[in-house]
Amino acid sequence: MSIADFSSTPKGIDNTIFVHSSFRVSSTWIWSKFRNLTDTISYYEVFNEGLEKFDLKTVSAISGDIWKSNHPIVANYFIEYLPIIKDGGGIEGYEKSMSVDSFIPADGFYGSLSVGEKNYLERLIQHARANRKIPVLTCTRTLGRIEAIKKDFPGRNIFLHRNIFHQWASFSSQKINGNPYFFEKIEEMIKASRHDKFICMIDDWYSSRIPSPHDESFFGIFILFHLYLYANAYDSADLVIDATAMAKDANLRQSVEGYLSEMVGSHVDLSDARSDFEFSLVNVRSHQFFIDTINQFTKIIAGYCRTEKSARFIESMKSDALEEWQRHEFYARKSRSFYTDRILECETLLEQEKAAHASVMAERDQLAERLATAPANGGGSVCAES
Repeated sequence: MSIADFSSTPKGIDNTIFVHSSFRVSSTWIWSKFRNLTDTISYYEVFNEGLEKFDLKTVSAISGDIWKSNHPIVANYFIEYLPIIKDGGGIEGYEKSMSVDSFIPADGFYGSLSVGEKNYLERLIQHARANRKIPVLTCTRTLGRIEAIKKDFPGRNIFLHRNIFHQWASFSSQKINGNPYFFEKIEEMIKASRHDKFICMIDDWYSSRIPSPHDESFFGIFILFHLYLYANAYDSADLVIDATAMAKDANLRQSVEGYLSEMVGSHVDLSDARSDFEFSLVNVRSHQFFIDTINQFTKIIAGYCRTEKSARFIESMKSDALEEWQRHEFYARKSRSFYTDRILECETLLEQEKAAHASVMAERDQLAERLATAPANGGGSVCAES
């Protein structure tokens, strides 16, 4: 899709910028580009569930160094929130329920934000303006409420995405390396969004799934959930950025740089855009059956699209993802079984280690409790038991 499909925002409109995306699509990289500018305050993950309890100690501990993030090297993610942390912790106006429970508004994609959400976002925006800066709000938890945000906050809305199979591979890599967060968060979002008819439909269709990089059903719902969110995001965005295409196409990258630079009045440099691929271990029994299932559900998604452009967009997204998956299968299918066996062995050992550690900690706590309640001069009763 050409970036030229999107016209510049009319003169005089509010200069607030929202960047909407899913997880593992280069959202931290884009955020860092805005953050590097003198004239912005760029908030990271404005609906992150951890914001409810953040304090100085927490903020100082969270950076890309503490996990295998593949993120750019930047200062701690949440420094911008420090001036609005409450006494005792937490960000003013933020509630944890805003993270996933409100991922899609109660009255649907084209519904409204809650009063609490509106007040919270307004506080972030006003804090930036009080410092004479352009507010940039980024999040991986707003794809279901772009329209709701647009109703209350005029400004510019950017939708960032990448090839969905590449995204799946990044999720899989994280899980296999011991970080299940992204699989668990997508599952949580799906369950919290059952008031949406289509999401309820696919949740029931793939009800036997396991949030695992090996699971065919989870692979299916992962693709369809993102296609559905992306179709709605496409229709709502002022600018759509394909991180995968931009890394390969210098002309497209320069066009994106021009649009972003126009938004903030400063040059945004995206020259280090890169595309990488991690790995996928999903084992699909029948490729033909799987592809046909995705095709039929994609037709249903197209029926929810507001425009012909978004219908074509999700058809293209689907085809690109399946094409990349098929290419991956051609090269990796025969070796996957060997690596899958080794990884499953490692995962089993890890779970056994966790269980053993939990048992030791439970015994320690029981012993500590007995020691705490033993008579002061009772001497040997606890030792005798041990």
